[in-house]
Amino acid sequence: MKLLENPFYVLKCLPESSKNAILEQADKLSLEIDEEICVEAKNNLLNPNRRLEAEICWFLGLDAKTIAQRFNKIFTNMQEYVSDFIFEKTNYHLAESNLLSFGLEITNEPNYWTYDNIILAANYLCSTFEKIKTDDVKNLIIQTRDISKFPTNISEEEINFLIEEQKKYYRNSLFNFLKKVELNQLISILTKLVNEATDNGQYTCKWALLEDLIFDYEISFKTIFQKRDSDIKNYIQYIIDNILPLKLPDNSLNDSFYELEKKIDVWNEAVQPIKILKKSRGIDDDYFYSIFECVRNLGIKASNDYDYFIFSYRLTKLLSVKFSEIRKIYEIIKNDEFNLENLINLKTEQKN
Repeated sequence: MKLLENPFYVLKCLPESSKNAILEQADKLSLEIDEEICVEAKNNLLNPNRRLEAEICWFLGLDAKTIAQRFNKIFTNMQEYVSDFIFEKTNYHLAESNLLSFGLEITNEPNYWTYDNIILAANYLCSTFEKIKTDDVKNLIIQTRDISKFPTNISEEEINFLIEEQKKYYRNSLFNFLKKVELNQLISILTKLVNEATDNGQYTCKWALLEDLIFDYEISFKTIFQKRDSDIKNYIQYIIDNILPLKLPDNSLNDSFYELEKKIDVWNEAVQPIKILKKSRGIDDDYFYSIFECVRNLGIKASNDYDYFIFSYRLTKLLSVKFSEIRKIYEIIKNDEFNLENLINLKTEQKN
């Protein structure tokens, strides 16, 4: 549920408002806004089951003054909200997550934000979601319902379901916000976040929300990955068809190597968040293996068919850097590196 559709927001009520207060407020506002909207909001709040969703999507634990202050800052300067209020942490993690997600949702110009504030907002939302506990939320709802005199028999299963639904809202608002920044900055932000959440891929990601974001990134920017993938493969084929057959001195392949390295760098930068997350989960992706195989096969062909041992060795060293996150590939590279070093030494001895 979006904030602007929340019955508490529509009727300008609080979870502590009694049934009579809700009825009076609905009657009053029906003269100012669409009557059907008022009636629907009123009915949702008076029905204990439908009311639960509105409560989960509200700011349980925060008083009216605090909510008003947060709203004012969100609507006037969301970046300042992040830098100021985010450090005034409360123990009301659901409320804080709802407020931050709403602010990100209505932000149109994140490119004006500082890099650090974007990281701060994403970090805070991902980490705060992990602190939302069903028991805490249930207790807050019971406390407010005791005051407003609404039934307090609440299903924990239903609370869990609604929290998961809110997670989808957080995920969408954060990812849609991040998609508005420049692509290179988006890549940098996601890479920094996933490195922090996995200790550079060494441990399972500690933020479920971030895992979802990386999945969204992988799906949303698939065409860009495919384009950069094709650039690498096409250039490798160009080297095979047009450069290697010339049988020039090994150092004449410097330009070809540097051009290929640039294309691999551009591709590797874009997929880095995905690679790190997969490493943290112990997954070897066939997609990454496909790129590795193309570059490796170029090195094998250059070495075996044209005696370009130095060129092949440089390609192998390049692969060891770009694919260090993928265990299966790294082991193959180390073996190739060892064999090439022996071949180069053998050729050097034969010349001498």
